[in-house]
Amino acid sequence: MSVAYEQQASTGLQQLGLAVAEKSRARMSASQKRQQAARWGWLPSSLPPWLTQSSYREMILPRLAQITVPTIARTLNVSEPYAAKVRKGQYVPHPMHWQALAKLVGVSASRSSAGPTPPASQALAGASGTGGSFGMNAGRKQSTQLSHVPESHALAA
Repeated sequence: MSVAYEQQASTGLQQLGLAVAEKSRARMSASQKRQQAARWGWLPSSLPPWLTQSSYREMILPRLAQITVPTIARTLNVSEPYAAKVRKGQYVPHPMHWQALAKLVGVSASRSSAGPTPPASQALAGASGTGGSFGMNAGRKQSTQLSHVPESHALAA
């Protein structure tokens, strides 16, 4: 094989790699824009009063173990790696996803034993981006938490 041919093949592979990376970045950008638009359009008042972070943690999260990662990813319109972390409890999805997950695992208001529910403002304290535990850019973990789970995605005790 000639040196010129090897260089040409190497350049072709580099160009192919750049094209794949560019498509990947474009897909990721489109996904992030779609998710941001969904978060902006979501109203906390649309969440049923019984569906709180506590009810998510106690009633929905344990049942997610019985649901496949691809099913969770399709339901939430998120990537499979993100869905896997939601399923394991490493990430708490945005509250706009809780109702879809409740339906997916068969939890409804009639099956909830949450008792008296706090007002939506208390149930979703911080969900609007004012210091809550939702979102990718929330504060960092404290020393008492697991080092591999950022505070922004750790389940509240």
